[in-house]
Amino acid sequence: MKRFEKKYRIAPAFLVEKEFILIENRFRKIFKDRFITSIYYDTPSFLHFRQSEEGICKRRKIRIRYYNNDVDKAIIEYKNKNSEIGWKDFSKLENAINISSGEILNTSAFTDLNLSFIIPSFIENGFQPTLGINYLRRYYLSEDKQTRITFDKKIKFSSILKNKDGYFFNYPVESDESIMEVKFESGTNPDQKLIEKLTNSNNLNLSRFSKYCEGIKQVY
Repeated sequence: MKRFEKKYRIAPAFLVEKEFILIENRFRKIFKDRFITSIYYDTPSFLHFRQSEEGICKRRKIRIRYYNNDVDKAIIEYKNKNSEIGWKDFSKLENAINISSGEILNTSAFTDLNLSFIIPSFIENGFQPTLGINYLRRYYLSEDKQTRITFDKKIKFSSILKNKDGYFFNYPVESDESIMEVKFESGTNPDQKLIEKLTNSNNLNLSRFSKYCEGIKQVY
């Protein structure tokens, strides 16, 4: 599914106000709030980071993602971007591990639990674990089911290091910002009056914010 994604940086204190606006406009929550953890892969020279920072029209990111603490359900996502349109391709995690060697990743820096699971050391012969990101997401869907708006808060970034026991998340750095993201399929348009109402009250500006790029800047 190809869709547009528009992102806005927002102070955490304004989140409740934005949610009230959505509820007044008949948006509804579609999932329980859940923590998302992403493990990004990049080259040693940070190819994907540089392409994103330079605004290359056709680019992508490679990441492993799981929700809450369900590491057994982790998948690989290839997040593609062509100008303003984005789409994702998915692959089973075990397929990548079969192709290349695997190492244990300890995730305890992002949770009170001592969780670990096997991730590939390399994907596509050059991309290796680089950055971990963890945040809490809340989901809203419009009444006509054409527009989805998410709020990401408690965003944490961590470099991924390696020792004799495998990979681990280094001490995480927490962002002082949250993100509001408006998502809609190609060929549809969100309610512009609603978007103006959401953004004008706090002078929110459309941003090219990338959690991955922000994380690289924070921890490297």
